[in-house]
Amino acid sequence: MARIGEIRRSEEVGYKAKGQRYHIWAACEKCGKERWVQMVRNAPRKNLCLSCVRKLAGEKYNKANHQNWKGGKHNDNRGYVVVRVDKGEFWFPMCSGGYKGRYGGEFWQVLPRFDGGWRLLAAFPV
Repeated sequence: MARIGEIRRSEEVGYKAKGQRYHIWAACEKCGKERWVQMVRNAPRKNLCLSCVRKLAGEKYNKANHQNWKGGKHNDNRGYVVVRVDKGEFWFPMCSGGYKGRYGGEFWQVLPRFDGGWRLLAAFPV
């Protein structure tokens, strides 16, 4: 097994040399996973492993933080308006793919009133 900081040629590690000739055995800065990383100017090219990069991107570009977020509402392939539903919401078990139809009697939501009773709304809230 290689040690952290050990440098080898790409062919020895199992990579084809396409301009980059050396790899270094490095650990991820976030989780500590060890892996072979391409070298650029005697340093690892990437400091995070793929799973940590994906988690970071998921947090950074989630919903409203993403430049293309339109409020979670769009038309499906049949022309119906569908609304994004999060995992913690009441409607999530009834959704397909995290989206629920906006209109229809079966999608009515029950909300508590101030006097303790229950009131029905005719449309799924957006």
